[in-house]
Amino acid sequence: MKKIALAMITLLLICGSLPASAMLKEPLTAEIYDPYKQQVVKHIELTPSLLSEAKFILTHLEFTSRLNLNFNSGKLIKFPVQTHVQNQWFNGDIREFILIVEQTDTYVLLFDKQDQARLFATSYDVAPLLKRMDSQRDARFPQDKP
Repeated sequence: MKKIALAMITLLLICGSLPASAMLKEPLTAEIYDPYKQQVVKHIELTPSLLSEAKFILTHLEFTSRLNLNFNSGKLIKFPVQTHVQNQWFNGDIREFILIVEQTDTYVLLFDKQDQARLFATSYDVAPLLKRMDSQRDARFPQDKP
């Protein structure tokens, strides 16, 4: 009886220290935000290939002098990606980034572990990634067809 009680306590301690998403194996989802509508318009499940391509964008960061973060058109895509980014402009761990796609320019807004935001430009061609994401069904409504 003591062994069972000890095993239960140990299990509860282990499970209690894990985040809920780790225990439930919830898939990571990207949120697509429409600044014109001022709302999230779609959630995309991040497959391994989408996640890999999203992380690859982080290797193409460039300095930008843009200070205005007022985006009224295009798409903003939030990726909950915890990874390390290292280049000439930034070296550190991030917890998420937002891909900002305008008609002519694309930006990456990084958020580090302390919630500090840093804006970069990118010359990476995001059109194929956007096309793949547009063809995905909304993760909030799995029964819907793309």
